[in-house]
Amino acid sequence: MRNNILMTSGYNFEGYTISNYLGVYSGECALGTGFLSSLGASFADFFGTNSTMYSDKLKTAKDFAINQLIEQITDAGGDAIIGLDIDYVSFSSDIMGVVATGTAVKLCSTLSQPEAEQKYTISTTNAQLPFTATSLHINSSISKEFLCSLKLFHMKESSVSAVLTDITFTDIFQRETTLKDIAFTGFKPETARNLMSDPVVCNVSSDIFRLFADLKLTVKKYITDEGLVSLAEDEIEYSSINDCKEDSEDFVSVLLLKASSLDSAKAIYNYVVEYSESHIGTVDPNLIALLEKQKSIERFYGNRKDSTIDALKKYFEQQKEG
Repeated sequence: MRNNILMTSGYNFEGYTISNYLGVYSGECALGTGFLSSLGASFADFFGTNSTMYSDKLKTAKDFAINQLIEQITDAGGDAIIGLDIDYVSFSSDIMGVVATGTAVKLCSTLSQPEAEQKYTISTTNAQLPFTATSLHINSSISKEFLCSLKLFHMKESSVSAVLTDITFTDIFQRETTLKDIAFTGFKPETARNLMSDPVVCNVSSDIFRLFADLKLTVKKYITDEGLVSLAEDEIEYSSINDCKEDSEDFVSVLLLKASSLDSAKAIYNYVVEYSESHIGTVDPNLIALLEKQKSIERFYGNRKDSTIDALKKYFEQQKEG
């Protein structure tokens, strides 16, 4: 049992942060020493030696009290014990008590900082929603728990405060693991079009991420300013990144047509960036860099719409020749 829970007489653990305090708990054991052990202890004291009878009984009582404490803290959902304290109380000449106390806490690995975050692209999700679920962001935690955040992209101006989902992971052996009814809340804007949820604990095996191959997310319900929307499972339609990639050739003609209707290099850049965020993997980063350069030049030399369209045509011609 002790191998599954961390303990310290201090108040922190190297490599972990405390995410929640669950209260103070205690485990107790009453120890009857008996007449013979008392007699043996007297002889040991007289000759200045250690009483193995007392030592063994005290160790047994201490282990029992600590195991009781661990059991209570485990039942309370704790991952570790801080402030562990062992007290010995004498009730009479032949009875002693051992009390183990400590504070139950929940821990998160310090690896769950942004630099340790892993991003998993959602390959398949609902079609025809006012937003797109684009990626799942995983922070490692302890045991089988991971902190998961969901990133959304808004096609148009709208708000979402909560999403209820099923998440299906597929590994390299084509085995599927589905997490049912995972609720993401607390969405906050990262950019004008991207929202990131607060992290939620997902209880899964680390093998899911070690052997990860594919990720499908089904939005079952969502809440916006307009209220709760529930989706019937038999009516949900799906779209995938592969579908978007098949449409990438149409993007060239659509972009050139769209660019002619926009009024500046900045507007063309914003359109392509939004398209890229909602169609993951379909827009070459070099194209975005080219448009960003045109947008920057426009700030100093005035409108660059025509020059940007010429640069786009040249870029696509080179891509076709290459």
